[in-house]
Amino acid sequence: MLLMDLISEWACMVNDFYAGPRLVEIKTTLDETLFAWSGPTTHETGRNGASYFRIQGPKVFIEFSPQQPGGDLTQHVHTIYRDPTNAYGRASVEQWARTTRKT
Repeated sequence: MLLMDLISEWACMVNDFYAGPRLVEIKTTLDETLFAWSGPTTHETGRNGASYFRIQGPKVFIEFSPQQPGGDLTQHVHTIYRDPTNAYGRASVEQWARTTRKT
């Protein structure tokens, strides 16, 4: 599926050990995951595209946002990949807190 292929480009940046389980988690909620696009559908080979896109679902948030230094959107891109259920490590911190309270 094309959407999962695109998601895997971000999720697989770490390594197979972590990426595999993440992709399984994301795939379980794919029916609730949305894709949004703004901009052209073609770009010059070897350059970043000038189009913005967002993938947003219960288990994934990806954003690709071209910026415009010098007036050229293909020269600079901002992107983000995160798990909304563990924003900024919140779930990991909560798990750590529960563990330390027991000792």
